[in-house]
Amino acid sequence: MCETGFTPLWAAAIRFAIASAILWLISLRNRVDRRPLGWLMPLAGLANAASYALIYVAERHIAGGTAAVLGATNPFFVLAAAAALGYERISLRKVAGLAGGFSGVVFLFWSGLTNSHATALAMLEVLFAAAILWPTYSVLLRRASDQGFSSVAATRGFLGWTALFLLLGALLFEGRPSLPSALAPWTALLYLALVGSAIAWSLFNHLLRVLSLSVLSTMLFIEPAGALGVDRLLGEKTAQPGSWIGAALVLCGVLLTAVGSKPPERPMASPVG
Repeated sequence: MCETGFTPLWAAAIRFAIASAILWLISLRNRVDRRPLGWLMPLAGLANAASYALIYVAERHIAGGTAAVLGATNPFFVLAAAAALGYERISLRKVAGLAGGFSGVVFLFWSGLTNSHATALAMLEVLFAAAILWPTYSVLLRRASDQGFSSVAATRGFLGWTALFLLLGALLFEGRPSLPSALAPWTALLYLALVGSAIAWSLFNHLLRVLSLSVLSTMLFIEPAGALGVDRLLGEKTAQPGSWIGAALVLCGVLLTAVGSKPPERPMASPVG
């Protein structure tokens, strides 16, 4: 036992293993759809595992607020992927919402992260996750929805494969785990497993069935404002007057993209050949 905390990959692996176990117990109790999801969930889980591995490692060098701000570039790439695969059309309103939300992120970045000592490599890791990995699993989860799988079944498979790949990565790169003896790291990890993974991903998969990919991804613009607020509460001097402007632009961007949007339809063209 160690006295401090988890190593990055083991923290992510244990978090998703607990979340996956919770959802499997729920599915056994409620007889959730157990049809195999084929290749969709292994690929989605691999993309998610890689993204969390990169972010957990990057956050050893940059603040959580910085990672959230960089990750907020994701909606641009999700919209591009959704349009390229025929899931939705790009409209001026969506582009305006994305531009408004991202301009808010820029305000938050410059006004709230003046004390950050982030490295270029850590920033690139988060940007790679936002640009490549997050759109990949978003489209794969949407495909599972199109094939009629319930949100609980999709989330169960998605988190299960994520946990498996993270456990393999942790064993390969960090060796045997050195588990903390203090209560605080375990409490934080259990909270992230239950609320940040089991509940949050179940909600994400549910919303994926009633909102378009671009609207759902734009709502993630709210995360940087929340992350910067948490950093402030934990002693990071990230909150500046310009943050109010950034927060307002973020909310306006979300509303502009979401208001009047139609529920997602079947893809206009098959996502795969």
